Amino acid sequence: MGFKRFSHCRCSDQSGFTLIELITTLIVAGILLAVAIPNLQNLISGSGLSATTNELVAAMQIARSEAVSRATRVSLCPSTNQLSCTGGRNWEDGWIVFTDLDENGTLNGSDALLRAYGTVEGATIRTGSGSFNDFIGFSTLGSRFAHASNNGDFRICNLAGDTAGAWSVTLSATGHATTGRGVTACPY
Repeated sequence: MGFKRFSHCRCSDQSGFTLIELITTLIVAGILLAVAIPNLQNLISGSGLSATTNELVAAMQIARSEAVSRATRVSLCPSTNQLSCTGGRNWEDGWIVFTDLDENGTLNGSDALLRAYGTVEGATIRTGSGSFNDFIGFSTLGSRFAHASNNGDFRICNLAGDTAGAWSVTLSATGHATTGRGVTACPY
């Protein structure tokens, strides 16, 4: 009488993840995403504010440089249509750089439009009280010719008004712009 060997093992060639392994992986991925997404949003917002700050400072430097190289007064002012000055403390709708022969801070008469900057998305740009309410003007020597008795400043903030990623730009009477972080209030 022969014995038959029976194997109780039903081995197959299939492999995969168990349900517990899959749930554990999804939980870990969820935790990582919960931590990473807010930090990524802050990084993107901060990068946008930095770019806006750099663009504003570049416009100031261009205006100052053009004033010296053209030997004429050059101004920049807030503008909603990128063709004329609108005045006020809100610069996020854009600004323009132009020759300002009559030193009145408006693009008119024989003044020439040099550069136009469009609307800034996701940020507010405000000037401090009395600093540059209508325009910034540079003389042929590169110094400011209007409101030039003291430093003027801007605050560049996100739309929520958070101070954490906000920037400040200070423009001295001599026309030198400096930037910084860590403002105390957003916006002005």
